[in-house]
Amino acid sequence: EKLFEGMQPVAATWVNPLNAYYTKDVPTYGYDPAKAKSLLTEAGWTPGPDGICRNAAGQRLSVEFATTSGNRLRELTQQVLQNQWKASCIDVTIKNEPPRTLFGETLKQRRYTGLIMYAWSSAVTESPRRTLHSSQIPTAATNWGGSNAIAFNNPQMDADIDKAETELDPAKAKAIWADMQKIYAEQVPVLPLFFRAEAHVIPKWLKGY
Repeated sequence: EKLFEGMQPVAATWVNPLNAYYTKDVPTYGYDPAKAKSLLTEAGWTPGPDGICRNAAGQRLSVEFATTSGNRLRELTQQVLQNQWKASCIDVTIKNEPPRTLFGETLKQRRYTGLIMYAWSSAVTESPRRTLHSSQIPTAATNWGGSNAIAFNNPQMDADIDKAETELDPAKAKAIWADMQKIYAEQVPVLPLFFRAEAHVIPKWLKGY
């Protein structure tokens, strides 16, 4: 609402609701600072005099947040999220880098220590192998090739991706995709934000677009 006036659909997984394989039967997590504080308290973090949580050893709950410097939209999104996390007694410090650095060593070699924000794109019903299959985790052995930079490694997700790529029955494929989305929403390897809406202008006579 603050940034996009409600025009960017909120995301629960990487699968857009316009996708034929989309399912809404996945866990969702609403904005609830009070519940967040409660969960942190259970984990041993309590608000200090500055409003930021501390553990029994006195360490502040502080994480770094990186994205591409100079990208105004991402920087504004960072500021909104930073304020929201502060309301839950989490200190977030912004540490942005030029795109070449962020998408090079920092992301591929997982040199970020806290949070990193960037965009994913994929074609409709495209397999999520390149971003979610464990075989695509960048490592020194592969010369840091691969796009699973979050290093998500889930055997069931791997098996689902393998099956989804060879399943020709639409109903069976949809069930496999539903399981992948459920794993994603439960494990939360990524905090999905929104689906980027893009305006397209086309002639009325163009059909099947």
